[in-house]
Amino acid sequence: MGCGNELKGVNGDYIAKSPCVGELLEGEVLFFVSDMEGGQGGFDIYYATL
Repeated sequence: MGCGNELKGVNGDYIAKSPCVGELLEGEVLFFVSDMEGGQGGFDIYYATL
């Protein structure tokens, strides 16, 4: 997949963008940034397991 600018189909009342597949603790994850509620302010970095 690589890295991109926008996540299609997941944006609701927040914005999720800059998806990039990477590795964390020997597993593949999808990193992205979002301004969703509960963050530290602005766009925060999140990840989801694939």
